[in-house]
Amino acid sequence: GKIEASRLLPGNPYAATKIAGEAYVRAFIAQYKLPIITARMNNIYGPNQWDVKVVPRFIEIAKVRGEYTIQGSGKQLRSWLFVDDASAGLQKVCERGRIGEIYNLGTYYEKNVADLASVIQAEVDRQLGREVTEARFVSIPDRPYNDMRYLIDITKAQEELGWTPQISFEEG
Repeated sequence: GKIEASRLLPGNPYAATKIAGEAYVRAFIAQYKLPIITARMNNIYGPNQWDVKVVPRFIEIAKVRGEYTIQGSGKQLRSWLFVDDASAGLQKVCERGRIGEIYNLGTYYEKNVADLASVIQAEVDRQLGREVTEARFVSIPDRPYNDMRYLIDITKAQEELGWTPQISFEEG
């Protein structure tokens, strides 16, 4: 996975905005001597999440046994961080992080988008007391320059902050 010191080469405009945000932070640190610590997180999910995000959207589809719209092949790998682990990680960053440093907060629980839909469908079926059904997919063209895998290395956060995510995707 990508470590905090990895060279940042954005492959799309969204990634470029993330890098630009960090550049602004570094400029404010340099100009105004602000005591800032950066936390990088991705694919956070959990209760009360905005309903257009993939996990809550897939839950709503699973409830009605609808078709899942998948961009491209659905094989894009992502790691999924439960909101409670994200919160605990941010607390550790605030308590133990070093000013000016960057910490990756993520998991090694990788699932591709198609598998994510299948896991969610099965869990919703179980929770609703229904027979578990297979997820049905409709493929649409993938976004241009969509990363097939995005994994961040959390070793620094584990070693320096004593933080490790506790909740697997299935538990969350």
